[in-house]
Amino acid sequence: MPEWVVSMHGRCTGAGFPSQPGDAALQLNPGLRSLLIQVPEGMRVFFYVSEGEILSDELGWDLFRLLTGSAQDIEEARSLAVEVRDAGSWVYDYTLTGSDDWHDGEGSASGVFEAGNRFSPDSWVLSADQSIQLSWLFTQCSPGDALHWVACREIG
Repeated sequence: MPEWVVSMHGRCTGAGFPSQPGDAALQLNPGLRSLLIQVPEGMRVFFYVSEGEILSDELGWDLFRLLTGSAQDIEEARSLAVEVRDAGSWVYDYTLTGSDDWHDGEGSASGVFEAGNRFSPDSWVLSADQSIQLSWLFTQCSPGDALHWVACREIG
């Protein structure tokens, strides 16, 4: 049951965004369905900023270092989550875009990394000219996996 660190820019664009996606929002605005996806069965997503907020560089680096550290560090990072979404929860289908300026002395920190093992062969880096959708990322995961969202949650 791997845990993955999603470390890049996150943004969802569209019209008529409610502050919290979910069944009630879909009843009020059925057109919203094209912007939302459900967390797949057996998965969990840890968010470290609230919906619509930008992740500060300081918090981003603190989280990245914890999540690519020891099991104790990862547990500490989990405790900092402001929101945890389980299977069946609605989330925005963010566009995730890499960054060429998000790096430290060990290399790029823009991409998807195995928690606790930044240099795992299963980790991958995204540059500024590369984007993926959260819905696609979910298809690359397995039941039991968790995503740690070290990214903005911009909407609008």
